[in-house]
Amino acid sequence: MLSSRPIPTNKNNSCPICENITGACRVFADNTVFCHGLADTRKGEKANGYVCVKPSNGHTATFKPDNSQEWTEERRREWEQRKAYLHQQAQEQHQQKRERALSNCDRHKLYSEILDGLPQDEKLIAELQQRGFTPEEIANCGFKSVTKYQELPRQFDKRLPGVTESGNKLIVSGDGYLCPIRDFEGRIVALQLRLYNPGDGGRYRWVSSPEQTLPLLIGDSLENPLAVFHPAKPEGIALVEGTGAKPFLTSSRFNLLTIGAAGGQFAVSPNLLKDCLDRALAETGGEKKLDIFADAGDVQNRQVVSRWKAVTELLSNFGWDFQFGWWGQFTKNDSDIDELAPTEYSKIQYISAKEFFAIADKELKIIEQQKQTADKAKEKRDEIEQLASIRRQLTHITEIPYRVVNVPHMGEVLKDLIEPGTVNIIISDTGTGKTESVKPFAEKSEAFYSWHNRRSLGRKMSSELGLNYKDDISGNGQKKKAAFCAPSAYQFEPKNLSNGGTLLFDECDQVFDFIFGSLCNKDGIRPLILAILEAHFQSAIAGNGIVLCMSADTTQKEIDYIKAVTPEGTPVRLIINKYQPKRPDINLDTSPSPEGLLDLLVEKLKAGINCFVLDDMKDGVKGCKSIAEYVRQELKDIPDLTLEIHSDSMDDPNVQEFVQSADKKSEQYRFVVTSPSIISGLSLKNQRFVNGVFAFCNGILGDREIKQFLNRVRGAEDIYMWIAEEGYPPRGVNPDLVTPQEIHDYYQRNYGANSKHILSFKHDYDPMTHEWTSPHFELFVKNLSYKLMTMKYLRHFTVEHLKEIGYGIIEQQFTPSKGTKEIADKLKNIWGSIDLKEAEAIAAARILSDAEMEAIQHSGEDMPPELKPAYLKTRMLQIFGQELIDATTFTHNSGTELSGFAAMALKNKGGRYGRHLENFYLLNQDIGEAIARDYAAEARQLKVSGERFAGDIRWNASKRKAWEFLGLPEFLNPDKWWEPKDFEQMGNTAKKYNHRVRDTLGLKVENITNGQIFGELVHQIGLELETKKADGQKWKYRRISLDSWKFAQMYLAHKQAIKLAKEPLVEVATVPEIDSIVSMLIDYLPRISHEQEKNTWVSQI
Repeated sequence: MLSSRPIPTNKNNSCPICENITGACRVFADNTVFCHGLADTRKGEKANGYVCVKPSNGHTATFKPDNSQEWTEERRREWEQRKAYLHQQAQEQHQQKRERALSNCDRHKLYSEILDGLPQDEKLIAELQQRGFTPEEIANCGFKSVTKYQELPRQFDKRLPGVTESGNKLIVSGDGYLCPIRDFEGRIVALQLRLYNPGDGGRYRWVSSPEQTLPLLIGDSLENPLAVFHPAKPEGIALVEGTGAKPFLTSSRFNLLTIGAAGGQFAVSPNLLKDCLDRALAETGGEKKLDIFADAGDVQNRQVVSRWKAVTELLSNFGWDFQFGWWGQFTKNDSDIDELAPTEYSKIQYISAKEFFAIADKELKIIEQQKQTADKAKEKRDEIEQLASIRRQLTHITEIPYRVVNVPHMGEVLKDLIEPGTVNIIISDTGTGKTESVKPFAEKSEAFYSWHNRRSLGRKMSSELGLNYKDDISGNGQKKKAAFCAPSAYQFEPKNLSNGGTLLFDECDQVFDFIFGSLCNKDGIRPLILAILEAHFQSAIAGNGIVLCMSADTTQKEIDYIKAVTPEGTPVRLIINKYQPKRPDINLDTSPSPEGLLDLLVEKLKAGINCFVLDDMKDGVKGCKSIAEYVRQELKDIPDLTLEIHSDSMDDPNVQEFVQSADKKSEQYRFVVTSPSIISGLSLKNQRFVNGVFAFCNGILGDREIKQFLNRVRGAEDIYMWIAEEGYPPRGVNPDLVTPQEIHDYYQRNYGANSKHILSFKHDYDPMTHEWTSPHFELFVKNLSYKLMTMKYLRHFTVEHLKEIGYGIIEQQFTPSKGTKEIADKLKNIWGSIDLKEAEAIAAARILSDAEMEAIQHSGEDMPPELKPAYLKTRMLQIFGQELIDATTFTHNSGTELSGFAAMALKNKGGRYGRHLENFYLLNQDIGEAIARDYAAEARQLKVSGERFAGDIRWNASKRKAWEFLGLPEFLNPDKWWEPKDFEQMGNTAKKYNHRVRDTLGLKVENITNGQIFGELVHQIGLELETKKADGQKWKYRRISLDSWKFAQMYLAHKQAIKLAKEPLVEVATVPEIDSIVSMLIDYLPRISHEQEKNTWVSQI
């Protein structure tokens, strides 16, 4: 209970929270504060020495002094003095209000005189008639018309609530009418104003001012007036919200002695309410029973429900029985009691308070759910808008074009736009002949290098431009005119371009992004590839050659990058082709999952329509393999007419023929299903699949890659697509980051912390500096930013992008004829069977020799499918050791019990189990081991090119330190059961340093329990927890499971055995035949050096 009436803030009594002095905040004698200025504060938040104990339900939040820290004696005295001062102020204000209060008789006399002099104008009469008042009710209600600051015929006592200081006007804020409030004896004791145009405030207002005493003196208390309405011979008693038309009509039409309260605030006038009820009972006789008529929508308003609960509690204390009138007034759109027509009175049921509040609880839950849904939708809209703005900053082209054309084929103009010694950025839509327009340059150039991100695209470009693909080159002479994927770029010397050579980046945005992928850092070659890229630019320009960067999807971030790697002073020309081919509508399936679209695909094939399908996942329940097998099982005649294209099938001769000659080879198939292996560089122009293009986008490809796939079938008319709402964010980076600067800071922050550990281990270590400002790293963080934002709302951003480039979007939901669950279950079974078969194939495969493994790992080719099981088996043996593999068991979803290699293949799906056990190993070694790992990632790159790329840093040492800091090693005891109190400090520490934990360990701890934090940290090091109940307690004991501990020890023993055999923990492999390239690059990039000292140190670890 609050200890006094609140004191409004003023210039002498400012709010201790927000310093408000306008009266919007309230301060109690016990230092409780109702603060309006910080009304949005959440429970538990602190401000200015106070803590929020109750969040706002609308107007104010409740604060109490923050006693969480020990007070000094001086501070305690100050608080006690302030509390006493506020209490004294409250007493004085209360006494002043009592002294200013006019009696009920005095009020009645003055108000009667005022009302007698006021009219009922036409507007008032019309409004009352509209509300259903009869002429007699209009005459008897006593409502009178007023205008803003209504003039009075004489000067009235300024103590009368509602009279101005001068006494000759009413405090009326706008046009409306006055409702007299009568006490039980019929005396007018107050006025309420009903405004015609209330603006932002309520329609009903007290006619009073803060300097006047509106409340009535009831004994020693001041309480707000209640309105009492007497019929001639009342048949009962009722409570109704309000003081005007509603209680008046209720009394008149139901013949009830009706008591009304402004805003339904009966509970703030408890003594007056009790007095009125006692007198009403004396008048009506009978039992202490009354009716309550709640307003329409009350049951959906939490504050109002709480108010009615307070009223019913008060009535119960008074000894009254009560019931609620209920006519289904759920929402504000329903009728209040005074709005019911007499013919509707029969609908009124009288229910108990328990029934009424049960209805209210149910409605409030629904309202809360709707509010949460609406809030989430608004948050989503706001976030999408914010992300869209950042995406636009990255992609919107601000560069002034050199030329803008509008042609259906770039061959018409390109040869006339390109001049020697220039770098040319060509943006032209897919299908506008970009590749064909380059043929003249390929034919006349003595040297021509074409960079690619996909092998299939490189081979196709070689064929179309008369180039030699990297894998087919037999001599150095053929290297002068060649196509290659970025990882092989170091094999092609820049000097070949130095005599008028041409450098081509087809789908340049994809090539630049691919350079930052894992394949381009094999054996630490990424800085070398980036150096070669710059050297190729420099050599081509130095030799008065040309550079062509072509794509339909080049954006400002790629333009900035191209300009940054171009030799200074070189003209960089942007050529934009505005021509946009007419594009069809896309039938977008907005269902949560794609079973309906898969069913439609089968129906299309049954109807004889040939279908071309993209699935952006190779594996998994909804992956390419599962989709293909589902169709084969549904259509018995389709297997021989199906072509399945993914990385496991790229060496299939049929697939290779298809890639080389898609139009011709596709005539053999009715159903082609592909993973992202050929999302670009392939065109089907034979119209075979135009009526059946399907895309199942599970969240691997981004918006622009999805668009690229749609253009593989030229002239497509019927396109069907399902896109996951959210995609998979890039691994290795905090997915909550948004802007390029945030990502840049994330890497630099982790590096800064971790480099201190490296310096402690190697004192001559040279920390990164210029690497953080390189154009390569700048594009890297921009691309990451774009991907993170896109994947967060993949469907939305993909649809928006497709609309931008001219596709129509028809949103619909496809419902499968046999039901979603049946198809989903069948897909699960199909993938389970494929998964099991692949695991068993691994188990049955042979162990490869060291020479065979090295040949595969250093090959630039896709691995032959027949070698993949053996390769995976051998890698598992290298990673886990025979003992752990033999001990491993796994229960497949089909119920099949697996052991050994097959079990490990499934347990380590995606490599996660191995990574976690490696964490366990590092935690159990000296810190130097983790530091060596981190430096080895840099040393590989330094060994190859003398340079490092900031996006490839690792921070294993910081991770190890973080686990130690959180106390994880203390819990590595499988024999001990732990109680929640044991890991409470771990959880509290993690939450205290949540940003560092998120950065270093990738663990978001703010909204999870201490037990969950403990479990996540244990899981990060490859261990599992088991639980048991605590007798008589809700919590459970936890401990490390004995099996997971045993397996971790086996892994540890395997790693120690490798150590004892003096095999390097991190092998710094040699890149074949690149030393001459590195020395040659010195002519182009003087910064590159061998750094022999670093190489020597790497060899020691």
